Amino acid sequence: MLDLDKYMLKTLEVAMLGSVVHVKQPSVLLYEQITAAEKGLNSKNLMDKRLDVVKLMLDNNMEGKVFEKESLKTLSRSAMECLISAVSTLRAEVENDPN
Repeated sequence: MLDLDKYMLKTLEVAMLGSVVHVKQPSVLLYEQITAAEKGLNSKNLMDKRLDVVKLMLDNNMEGKVFEKESLKTLSRSAMECLISAVSTLRAEVENDPN
């Protein structure tokens, strides 16, 4: 049996800014939003666009918490890249699962 809930309910526990959230597996809709956020990406707006992507990923959590973009500006670049990489790894795990 193919259990799609196994993938849709998979989360990544993220501790930051004094709280813990469980970021959900990205949906097709979320990937569409990320693609739209990255449209027009260039060296001048790189950090702002990456911040938009991080916000989209963090807002996609089980707790229903919504993060303010201004508060996310306190994150280091390495923290943002780490989050993006970790959420992308969730997708890779699904692609490599024989279920």
